[in-house]
Amino acid sequence: MLLGFCISALLSSILIPIIIQICNRFKIFDFPNYRKEHKEPISRLGGLAISISSISAFFILSKFNFTNINNLYIDSTLMVIIISTSLVFLLGLIDDLFIISPFIRLTIQIAIAFYIWSNGINVERIDTLGLINSEGLIILSPLLSLIFTSLWIVGLTNALNWIDGIDGLAASLTSLALVGNLYLFFLNDNLSFALLMIVVLSSSLVFLKFNINKASIIMGDGGSYFLGYLF
Repeated sequence: MLLGFCISALLSSILIPIIIQICNRFKIFDFPNYRKEHKEPISRLGGLAISISSISAFFILSKFNFTNINNLYIDSTLMVIIISTSLVFLLGLIDDLFIISPFIRLTIQIAIAFYIWSNGINVERIDTLGLINSEGLIILSPLLSLIFTSLWIVGLTNALNWIDGIDGLAASLTSLALVGNLYLFFLNDNLSFALLMIVVLSSSLVFLKFNINKASIIMGDGGSYFLGYLF
């Protein structure tokens, strides 16, 4: 886990200054508006560094498994999550570069959520804590499961995107959530997911260094989509 943290941090530290230079050279900026804190155009491809460094570090350690831990591996569930999160990151990255219609973005997000749902990662029941029935559970039909799962995933994705207007806010909340998830995965001895959390946490903390006031880069739609969808 420490090695994963270090690899991801190193890659982020190398990539972010390079991405800032590229954005400055080709004028890939996020411009000020009423919901954003920065007053001048700012580099908007920080999500590229977060995603590349964390996924690269994760695959390096999973591939070579330096620790020889038997349950540190990429199963089908984890692969579906990595693929879908990468797809939604590419959607955000394209929007950062070319600006896509909100309707098209939402449609593609829902389609990717359907991909996750169809691969068995879904909300099948809701715990009511005994408030509605004696069993304490509401079992969802396949249609309701699809609707609820899509609303949950797409909602979180866009929620993080919408708060990415104040320097350091999205990255700070991301880091706190990652620590919480990391604890839960360790608690359940799920080291593969714990490793994924720790490499994303590492890249997010390095990004935060460049994103706090006065920020020199923001994560953009690519970064906020990547992190929001991963959660």
